[in-house]
Amino acid sequence: MLTEVSASNNYGVCDTVRKVFAATNKLHPCVGVLGVSYRPGYPDIRDSLFLELRVRLCNRAEVIGYDPSFEGISKEQFTLLCRQNSELEKLFPEITLRLEEVLEKSDVIVVNRPLSAGERVKVNEHSKPVIDLYRWF
Repeated sequence: MLTEVSASNNYGVCDTVRKVFAATNKLHPCVGVLGVSYRPGYPDIRDSLFLELRVRLCNRAEVIGYDPSFEGISKEQFTLLCRQNSELEKLFPEITLRLEEVLEKSDVIVVNRPLSAGERVKVNEHSKPVIDLYRWF
């Protein structure tokens, strides 16, 4: 059963990457991921879709993120959450952005968590292609 779950997760990531490039004609798009933690409301990015997308899109796209779990967090707090993983600590400037910054900079938006009504309005105001993994749009 674990093999099937892993295969399904791999397919989902590959499908998301395919949709990113189908949504834009840019050679090196900026992908904004809304929801970078492993699961909503849990400030841990280890094993998250965000990290997997960064790996799969390496050298083909810039990947930035927004998550309310990290909004306004200090560098010191973020370092503690990374549990001495220096590779994760390097992501601080990429995933502690405000929602508005991610929406403004991104060419494509990947929704990876439930959004509040206010967040959905802001996403719609930016008229960017949205890959909605939660089917909110």
